[in-house]
This record gives sequence, C-alpha cells and structure tokens, in this order.
Amino acid sequence: MVTTSQLRKGLVLELEGAIYSIIWIQQQTSGPKAGVITKVKLRNVRTGNITEHTFKPTDKFNDVEIDRRKNQFLYADGEKYVFMDKETYEQLSVTKGQLGKGALFLKPDMEVDALYFKDEMMGVEMPPTIQMKIISTLPSVTNASGNVMKPAVLENKTEILVPQFLSSGETVIVDTHTGEYMERLHEPKKEHK
Repeated sequence: MVTTSQLRKGLVLELEGAIYSIIWIQQQTSGPKAGVITKVKLRNVRTGNITEHTFKPTDKFNDVEIDRRKNQFLYADGEKYVFMDKETYEQLSVTKGQLGKGALFLKPDMEVDALYFKDEMMGVEMPPTIQMKIISTLPSVTNASGNVMKPAVLENKTEILVPQFLSSGETVIVDTHTGEYMERLHEPKKEHK
C-alpha cells in the first residue's frame, strides 16, 4: 500500500480497477484543518487516457509492480505501433491511444521503455522530452514578444506552436506528454581555426 505522501512522478498504481502512471503531481495546502491535498495527472497505462484526480492525506493506493524493458520502435501500421523487445527480439504492438501524444514524436529505431504487467505489454513510456528539427515555419521575427507563437512543422510532419523568433532548420525540445514547445536547442559554437 502507498499513502498520498509517498506519491511521486513515475509511480504506477491501481485505482478503481485500472492501472495508472503518475505523470504530474502537485501538493497544496487547502487550509489549516484540511491539511495538504495532492493533485495528480494520471495516464492509464492500458489506454493512454489522461485523467486528473485530487487526493486527501488519508487516501491509500495499491502500488503495482511494473516491469520496464527496452524496446525499439520499428514502424506504424495504421492505428498500431510496432516495437521490438531488445532482449527477446519479439515484436509487440500497442495502439495509438495507448501512446497518447507520444505517438506523434516516435522516430524510427527510437528506444523507449515498454511497460509490462504480469508479462503483458501494457504500453510504452516515452521520454519526457524529444529533440525535433523544424522543417517549415513562417519567417522569424526578431523583436516579437516572447508570448507570440506561430505554427511550425517538425521533421516528423507534426505541427506545433513555437515562438516567433525561431526559423526553419532550428532544433527544438518538445514535451512528449503535451506536444508543446519547451525550448530551443542551442547548437555548440564552431571554433574557427
């Protein structure tokens, strides 16, 4: 059993008969008598759906032992995404729904953690961020305010919003859970000889 005070990002637990992974957690004081409440975003490991819950300090949960194994993304076939277990070479598939927004950011041969429960592949845990190159966007505006965004198409043909100062050819870091731009990747400066 796990108490509310033991909840942390990445923990897998059973709630109302379903298995969830915590992807976001925040603790708030709700008043002198109520104590600390914990707000979490949970990803259903089987379906990929994300829900939000608020827990009281007295709530308890069944933690679930999830086995994480390295898998390599091979290809997408319609709604199915095929992976290969790096140890057994067995090919397994999950649905686009199980991957959530992460499906938009898979690259061929990309290595991910596959989640197994009682030897059944339940889903895939994407890295929290991924680097992607912008292949097309409107011309950059150097003196634009930081909050003004514009559409940009990434190397995998996914469209996201990026700040006005970015140009085609630049690499950005994207949150795989939300699909949102996080920051520009600064290339190391080349030394002149």
